[in-house]
Amino acid sequence: MTIHSGMIVSDYWQVLSGDIAISTTVYAYGNMTVSSGGSVTSTTVNSGGDMWVSGGSATSTTVNSGGWMWIASGGSATSTTVNSGGDMIVSGGSAISTT
Repeated sequence: MTIHSGMIVSDYWQVLSGDIAISTTVYAYGNMTVSSGGSVTSTTVNSGGDMWVSGGSATSTTVNSGGWMWIASGGSATSTTVNSGGDMIVSGGSAISTT
């Protein structure tokens, strides 16, 4: 298991099975993919950044204007805040307590 804290993502980064990412910020041109068995908490997705949750889990995510979050099959998102201008797409996964 690897714990990543305070990561800044401005290109591609994958959270693998058993990995935990805490307090990550995804900026423009950044893509963070959370694979099956991976876990992220307290993530912020800013304008031009995107996050894919594909089989993993995301807790306490904030999607700001111009940011994107996709929840694919097997993925889950809990306590997500999507601010004005942000987007969240749920396609086969689950989203709980989204505002």
